Amino acid sequence: MIDIIDYLFKVATSLGINFEVIYEAPDFPSISFHKANKMYINLNWKNQWEIPFIIGHEMGHLVNGDIGTWEYQSGPSSKGSKEHNADIFSLKMIFDYAMNQIDAPSEPCDFIDQFDIPAWMYDDTMILFKKKKLDRKIR
Repeated sequence: MIDIIDYLFKVATSLGINFEVIYEAPDFPSISFHKANKMYINLNWKNQWEIPFIIGHEMGHLVNGDIGTWEYQSGPSSKGSKEHNADIFSLKMIFDYAMNQIDAPSEPCDFIDQFDIPAWMYDDTMILFKKKKLDRKIR
């Protein structure tokens, strides 16, 4: 898990995103601030395996230019919302990382399990895998 966290922080740096690692209460969520172009990532989060997805999610808010009130949710995001778009960004970042590994998962469920992708991202994960298979056929 350390490797993917390092990878995501390197990508954040390459995108000009500032970040700070914090150690707060296990239920204190990570957050990003558009004006400062900065995210605060709580490495003491209650489910350690969710941290990579959370990092990608907060990066997504900054890359997408999300401005507004804090919309922290602990469940599935509605399609088209800022939260869902940040989830999609995170999913794609983790998918790209996973597909460049020697032991890249070949099935969506394996990917979801290996990288602790939230269950509500199943349909979006299926789309990425279908696109990957289509890309292989075209080549």
